[in-house]
Amino acid sequence: MATYATQGALTLDSVVCLVDPLDALRLVTHRDTNEWSQIQSADVLLLSKAETASAASRDAFDAIAAAQYPAKRYLGTCAGGVLPPEALAQYSRPSAFSLVRDSQEAAAPRTTEFVIGGHAGSETQLQQLGLWAVSWVLPPQLTFSRVILEPRLEWMFDAYQSWLRRAKAVFRTGPGPSWLVQTHGRGLSGEDSAYRRDSRMEIVLTAEPTEDFLDNWRNLLRDAALGPTH
Repeated sequence: MATYATQGALTLDSVVCLVDPLDALRLVTHRDTNEWSQIQSADVLLLSKAETASAASRDAFDAIAAAQYPAKRYLGTCAGGVLPPEALAQYSRPSAFSLVRDSQEAAAPRTTEFVIGGHAGSETQLQQLGLWAVSWVLPPQLTFSRVILEPRLEWMFDAYQSWLRRAKAVFRTGPGPSWLVQTHGRGLSGEDSAYRRDSRMEIVLTAEPTEDFLDNWRNLLRDAALGPTH
């Protein structure tokens, strides 16, 4: 096996993606696969050439950022080719509620281990601003069956429509792109996603969840888990 002088000296840190103002306007209506995959894969998303960006370009960038799941670790702008210091920070990737924004009124989140397919993931519950959010971050070793997920999620979204404010999930379903699925109370919509670090799901509710309710979601995830990937 070949060895290199730089092996062990370099560490891959957070991924930064720059969006040109003109590209932002185009990407809102036409998602080029390669460009959108770069945006999806980034930890940090910046609007470049901010000094030349129009109000319409800034609005388009905001729309692109809002469509990302999981939420980016940092959003901002750069001008004159200079990145803001925050864009170069080291960002961990813990469970984070992208559907309920940070607020001083939020209670401290409660995270417990969630065992699935013989591996440990996590379940986090959070209450904020009259809403309850539950997030599952699933082991990256597992893939999930879309054949099982799709009809079950359709049923769950329909059955709990009056209770479910929002839901988003991204599942590794095989060697290709992951499956990004969401609902805004109007049924299920899905698309390919370049995000492949793990699988995860978040639901936001208008009432406190019961254990029976949560068990329905936990069982769905466990039933759809296929096993380790290599």
